[in-house]
Amino acid sequence: MKKIYLAGRVTGLTPEQANEWRVEFTGKVSGYFECINPLRNQINWFEKNTIISKEDKKNRPMSRRSIIKRDMQDIQKCDILVANGDAERGTTMEIFYAGYVLHIPVFVFNCEKHSIWIDEFTTQFFKDIEELAAFLIKYWS
Repeated sequence: MKKIYLAGRVTGLTPEQANEWRVEFTGKVSGYFECINPLRNQINWFEKNTIISKEDKKNRPMSRRSIIKRDMQDIQKCDILVANGDAERGTTMEIFYAGYVLHIPVFVFNCEKHSIWIDEFTTQFFKDIEELAAFLIKYWS
């Protein structure tokens, strides 16, 4: 089963807001793809720019470097990157890393404001989750 990394904005959002589209998309492609959510196992949320992982029994904050390293390792394990176009710098860098460095196809939905970085390294744009999920199931599963 192919794996999809779910890239999207987290800064300025609650955990529920950041995960809403990820949960919805995962449900739509369940049984066809395995989705990798970079927000998995997190109990604390960017309070003072820290994340505490459920995996850490001592509740120590993850460093920015460890967050980036884990995200990059997750992207390396995937066959496809899906991004919510309501992007921030981190999402843009994930798109660059997947598309340019790893040559993984990048599919973006909900992208009204195209930065040159997103335009350059996106394989295809979609208006919404439904259109993207249907496309991936039909042509990539």
